[in-house]
Amino acid sequence: MALNLRELQLLVDDEDAVFAVIQHHLNVLAAVLDDQWREYPPWVKVGVNVEDWQAMEGLAFQRHFRMSREVFDVLHQKIETHLRETGKMHREQTDFDLCLMMGLWIIMNMDTFKNTALLFGVSPGVVLYHYKYIIETLRDMAPDFIQWPSPEERQVIKDNFYHIGGYPGVVGCIDGMHSFVTAPLDEAPAYTNRHHSYSILSQAVVDDQLLVRDLYVGEPGSLHDSRMFRRSPLSSNLLENPALLAPDEHILGDGAYILTDKVIIPYDDNGRLTPAQLNHNRVLSGVRSHVENAFCYVKMRFPRLKYFRSIVMEYAVDHIVSCFVLHNIITLEGEAAPVFDIPLAPVLPAAAQAEQLEERDDNEMDDDERGYGDFPNVPAELDHPLLLEARLNGEEKREAIAFRLMQEHQDQEQE
Repeated sequence: MALNLRELQLLVDDEDAVFAVIQHHLNVLAAVLDDQWREYPPWVKVGVNVEDWQAMEGLAFQRHFRMSREVFDVLHQKIETHLRETGKMHREQTDFDLCLMMGLWIIMNMDTFKNTALLFGVSPGVVLYHYKYIIETLRDMAPDFIQWPSPEERQVIKDNFYHIGGYPGVVGCIDGMHSFVTAPLDEAPAYTNRHHSYSILSQAVVDDQLLVRDLYVGEPGSLHDSRMFRRSPLSSNLLENPALLAPDEHILGDGAYILTDKVIIPYDDNGRLTPAQLNHNRVLSGVRSHVENAFCYVKMRFPRLKYFRSIVMEYAVDHIVSCFVLHNIITLEGEAAPVFDIPLAPVLPAAAQAEQLEERDDNEMDDDERGYGDFPNVPAELDHPLLLEARLNGEEKREAIAFRLMQEHQDQEQE
């Protein structure tokens, strides 16, 4: 029922005619959609012996699930206990072993829901249901496995970091990580990072064993590390809670963060650094690499973190948190990252380039981008006494550490 411009003008004053035209086009659209749904083939399940999955063990199991069968059994017990204690245990037709395997298969591999459904002999909707169930459960378990170290633990961490890299008082290393995603449905420009890709930010504090001790996930990729730190609870907690770190304790960050007595960063290399300052930066950089190593381990074990195909950001955030929780559980069980070949996740060219440029860009920022101009560590006024005092104490603390490191370096050379 095609109408030219003249006929449309004649229909303007005739409400019944206008309604008839609209109704006709709605009927045509409904018929087209109905035909498309009728043509869509139904899902046909493929017969699979699920007992083979449950019987799998050894290196074959570890290759597929990125953990040994023994660690999987521990994880199974922890998740099942948590679900029973919180009253969230569902009555499933499928054994919980297989439910967990289906969820972990999506987390640990880059397979689609369709291919995973074929592997386990179920429909894609069943795989999606179990996947959401598992990542939401792991998200809820995060406070149990991502915890700030106690005073006794901090002493051990300080000793280990000093033994590893020679930097005193280090309780953890902090940095941010991009997880590249497809364009979100809502507020897509906010998730566009400076490399013109869409990403979600994660901030982690990592100890000497590569355990994540503090995690903040969900900020859009357009934010810089310094602003993400300002918006995280850790920022204000470090300033306001003296029990979080002792006076001789601190975490190490890169040049993106602001210097305080709780967050020590390298000296800004303006070409006029003293030998003591250069030596300080060298030692700090060697120790701070632990957080970058942790991110590499996590992305190697959970390759979907490199590029997550989802337009619903809530799923992406839960997925990222669940990966860090799994990383801590596996690490606490004493299991290293897998050494066999792991397929790389497909990433956008811009995303791959972004990972290479991230560190360089942090060092090339001006003072405003670093956060020196607007004090991003705390949502307060420019003359906030906590921040001003923390900055002054941080400068004195860094100078004292640089002097100590230089003395130790000279003593080693003389020996």
